[in-house]
Amino acid sequence: MATPISLIERLSIQANLAAQRTPLNVFMTNLQSRIYSELSKQVTEQLFADGGGESGSFDLDGNVISWYKLADKINLTVTDTDGDLTTILIPIGSLLLPEPTNEESTAE
Repeated sequence: MATPISLIERLSIQANLAAQRTPLNVFMTNLQSRIYSELSKQVTEQLFADGGGESGSFDLDGNVISWYKLADKINLTVTDTDGDLTTILIPIGSLLLPEPTNEESTAE
């Protein structure tokens, strides 16, 4: 069974977290998040655009993200700083949502 954290330990943790939430740290965290979001958007657009490249790669803080298009899927590989690989196969053009049945459309 886990030991309960004393009141002093909890207050210390809260004080440390509060000290880290300075306006500059909040700004930098938000900026970093927006930059990563924009980068993700650009990669997604290049992966799925009709005129996008057939392959590409970039380095993100020592991690290499690369991709290439196959006939019906995209192979996305992430190589981390330790050399470990993560491969994701993304189907192209096969994400179809089913049409609602008559029962589902009349229930609304």
